[in-house]
Amino acid sequence: MRIIAVSFTLCLVCLGSFAVAQGENHPQVVCSIGGCKEVNIETPRYDSASSFSVQQVWEVVGEVTSVSGLLPNFQVVATGEVDNAAAVIIEGERYLAFNPDWISQYKSNPNAKWQLLGVIAHEVGHHLQGHTITGSGSRPPIELEADEYAGFVLAALGATLAEAQSLWSNLPPNGSLTHPPRHQRLAAIERGWTRHNGHSQETEEEREAKATFNQMREEAEVDGNWYAQSFVADAYLLGRGVAKNPEEAAKWYRKAAEGNSTAQYNLGILYLKGNGVQRNAGKAIGLFQRAAAAGQPDAKRVLKELGY
Repeated sequence: MRIIAVSFTLCLVCLGSFAVAQGENHPQVVCSIGGCKEVNIETPRYDSASSFSVQQVWEVVGEVTSVSGLLPNFQVVATGEVDNAAAVIIEGERYLAFNPDWISQYKSNPNAKWQLLGVIAHEVGHHLQGHTITGSGSRPPIELEADEYAGFVLAALGATLAEAQSLWSNLPPNGSLTHPPRHQRLAAIERGWTRHNGHSQETEEEREAKATFNQMREEAEVDGNWYAQSFVADAYLLGRGVAKNPEEAAKWYRKAAEGNSTAQYNLGILYLKGNGVQRNAGKAIGLFQRAAAAGQPDAKRVLKELGY
């Protein structure tokens, strides 16, 4: 595997290509924002930069550290061994390892801005708070510290609370030996976000909407709970209790459409408009026909308007 790394100063001042070198493999267990696994990360023999994705990550790191007042104390390395990004130590040096395929998705998905910033802020938080030099590995308390740092950074960058929590809202509900459960992580993000802003800017109605969403999100994990799945899809589509995310809305409508005609209709509308999914009129018509066959009135109306 060929890895590209770049020092912070180097990347900030140039966009040209530099020579790269093959390095050694370093097997270790690394923990990203969602879990841990054993990887082999190959590092270069010297700092170099010829990858646009490396420069992208340093730009994001620059945004994160600019609001914390701290300089980065690590290098960046690209590797396919991690799922998204991870703070690691290799031969006594600190690295922020990231997956180039993961970063590339953000070039065409501006809706994922806060999720990208959230992942990088979380991993930067591990390095800046000294978690990676303890040698004790990932544990729930230090994950929550990194989450709180990320919440503070996202607030400083202008995220609403729902936007700041958008990444963590999609994590598994249950915790593990290394990572805390979702509700604790959402609370940590809120603590960091509130610490920056000095107070919560949410109204009582917004707090209730968020609490309801979190409850329904838990229930939606159960197969066949089409009502909860449709509720979660509606919330993502409309931004009720969570940041708007049409891609997530489509995912949950798809689950609910297995047994709910209104979800079939709503998913059909997304395909018809190309909202959160690639536009596909054929799939849209098929979904409308399924929903209409079950008696869904809006699906019947749209089919009639479309000449079916």
